[in-house]
Parts: sequence; C-alpha cells; structure tokens
Amino acid sequence: MIVRHKPGFLELLIATHGSVLPRILPRIATLTLLAALLVWVDVGVLELPHTNAAPFAVFGVALSLFLGFRNNAAYDRWWEGRRLWGQLVADMRALGREVVMFQPEGHQRRPLRLALAFIHLHRANLRRLGHYEDGHAWLDAGEDLRKAAHPPCAALDLMARDLAQHAPMALPKRR
Repeated sequence: MIVRHKPGFLELLIATHGSVLPRILPRIATLTLLAALLVWVDVGVLELPHTNAAPFAVFGVALSLFLGFRNNAAYDRWWEGRRLWGQLVADMRALGREVVMFQPEGHQRRPLRLALAFIHLHRANLRRLGHYEDGHAWLDAGEDLRKAAHPPCAALDLMARDLAQHAPMALPKRR
C-alpha cells in the first residue's frame, strides 16, 4: 500500500513550488504599501474624500464571475490535456504488446525503445524544454534527432521505417 504525505494547512499556505505566488508577490507588496500609504495620509496628514462602496461591490461581482469562467476554462484545458496524455500512454502500451506479439524475436527491442524515445521527446516538446536528453537515452548510439524539425515525429518515422522492414509477410487470401 502506498502511503503519501498529506501536507497540513500551514505547509499548503507557504508552498511556492508550482504556485504563481512568486510571480505576483511583488505586485501584491506594491499594492499593500500603496494602500497603507493612503490610509496613513487619510488618517494622519490630510483627510481624503470618501465614496460609497456600491461601485466596488458591482465591480467585485463582475470580477468574480469573470474569474470563475476563466478558472473553469483553464481547468477544462488541463483536464483535456491529462485525458489525451493518458490515451497516448495507453496507446503506446498497446503498441508495445503488439510489437511483442507480431514482430520476429530479434526485432522487438528497437521499436519499443523508439516508442519510449517518442514519449520522452513528445513530453519535452510539449513543455518547451528545448533539451531532449531523456528521449535520446532510448535511441541507439549514433542516432541524434536534435537537428530534426520535430524530434518526436522523427522518432515515429524511425519506428515506422523499422517496423515496415521487419513486418511479417501477409497471409494469402482464402477463396
């Protein structure tokens, strides 16, 4: 059984890995200082004109609706990507089973390694990492797809060429 660490409230509150907080913290600090300055001026130096809170309430409702729709759209895009990636992994597993079943004994390892290279190269390409070392670890010595226009497609092309070379002969049609 896998037991995972469940972070507590304080741990979640101060977690910055994967958070947007480091990017927006300077803006939040600037606005906080500006608000504190305005309160200090209003209370201690010069009384500023006060307005009704109704426009802020209307603006707050509109902003909350807008942010709610944006949040839902972002989650839908994330979920769609997760679903498609899961389907791709399932398809690669099925391809692996078919290669083991239908390819001759000595020609099974290379297509499987190229499938693994494709998955790693595709992940790096989708994340715009720019380095494809994980994918190249699965390629044979001397093969370098870094110069290819699209390294994941180049790995698929190599796999298709290899599978076509070692494809079993088609059975004759029965009459």
